[in-house]
Amino acid sequence: MKHPPLHDEKMREASKREVNAVIEGGTGHHGVSTLWTHIHPTKEVFIHQYLFETPIDENHTKVVLLNMRNFLTDREDDARFIERNRVVAEQDRDVLEAVRPVVTPPTNTHEVFVIHDAAIARYRDKLREWQSRGWRIDVGTVNRTKDKTAYAIPCPERRFSKNWAIDAIPLIGARERHKSAAE
Repeated sequence: MKHPPLHDEKMREASKREVNAVIEGGTGHHGVSTLWTHIHPTKEVFIHQYLFETPIDENHTKVVLLNMRNFLTDREDDARFIERNRVVAEQDRDVLEAVRPVVTPPTNTHEVFVIHDAAIARYRDKLREWQSRGWRIDVGTVNRTKDKTAYAIPCPERRFSKNWAIDAIPLIGARERHKSAAE
């Protein structure tokens, strides 16, 4: 697919691309909460972005964006990229606010995926894999007990030592695995 030149005049001039062209780009994830995007408007010009997500609670996430580029690197040009990222984030927000259901269904049996959804399908497969390893917090149990129980995020030492004053946060799919590992 050919993409038009960058809309911003200064960015277009800096990229040295004035015509529609195929650009190199891609996106993916590293683990459950780090997303990356690479955009190369030309062979010499690149923008690499890394998005780090930290859950605040079951409905809110803090997002930090690291944006790197090898053109227009003067401080005075930062505002141009910040504004562009703000516009993109607002477009994403506007689309996502209308999506229902709000919580992703446990299976995709009632969804229709197209070729462009391949990354979503792979990510959901990874989420299922991570959950099977016991890496998903049992939010229902935490919510039912949050006024009576303090929890700690588990660490590898917890599997071998019984000297912990605070219970490990409940994890889905982990109860039996951690129980047998502690025995």
